[in-house]
Amino acid sequence: MITLIDGSNRSHYPQTLDAMYRGRAAMFGERLGWDVIVKDGREIDIYDGENPLYLVHRGVKPGEVYGSLRLMPTTGRTLLTDVFAEHFNEPVNVRSPLIWEGTRFCVHDENGPRTATGIHTTTVELFLAMCEVGLRAGLTQIIAIYDPRLVRIYKRIGWSPEPLGYSDHFPHGRIYVGLWDISQQALTAMRESGISMTSQEKRSALAGPSRHRLRPIWGRGCATSSMPPFPLTLGSNGAWTRAAAG
Repeated sequence: MITLIDGSNRSHYPQTLDAMYRGRAAMFGERLGWDVIVKDGREIDIYDGENPLYLVHRGVKPGEVYGSLRLMPTTGRTLLTDVFAEHFNEPVNVRSPLIWEGTRFCVHDENGPRTATGIHTTTVELFLAMCEVGLRAGLTQIIAIYDPRLVRIYKRIGWSPEPLGYSDHFPHGRIYVGLWDISQQALTAMRESGISMTSQEKRSALAGPSRHRLRPIWGRGCATSSMPPFPLTLGSNGAWTRAAAG
């Protein structure tokens, strides 16, 4: 299941967040060798202190985490503008309440279950959830930095970015920055791409519009929508329900 965690409910999920940070340390610090700060086995950076929204793919047991990603409005501090933007071959200055930055996309177990097309099920779950959250939040796009070797995965999932520029400045090879369009068409394309019948069934259209609105995003402004209030879990029936702590 996918659980949304932000500053309003993070105190209910100490084990989940601990497992998420440890998973990030294992992936970014150990497997990929990124220049990240790992302390006491956890990878936590300054943007985790900016009250981001985490999408966490987790099990029913407290601390059982399969993967996660981090979303932040581009109207505030972002990893892209602070660290990467000046190094791209084209100017990249994206600031909009309708565009959020996606970072720290992390799959904990590389050997976990895969779909019939060979894509890690956690990757599928997080991509579908990211698009659905974006739709409910009234977003138009997600901006993120990506490795060009992942383009084939994006194509198989059915949701590919529009590249804005590239950089050869960093030690692990060329990186790109791109925009993923948030739309019902994008969500439908993923569902129809054959990534997994199970995932398609789980991600049936969200039932009935809610009257709730997504709060102005952590004091920095964002679009409003019919998204239910936090804490939430996207369940196997495709509906948002109040999440259990853990």
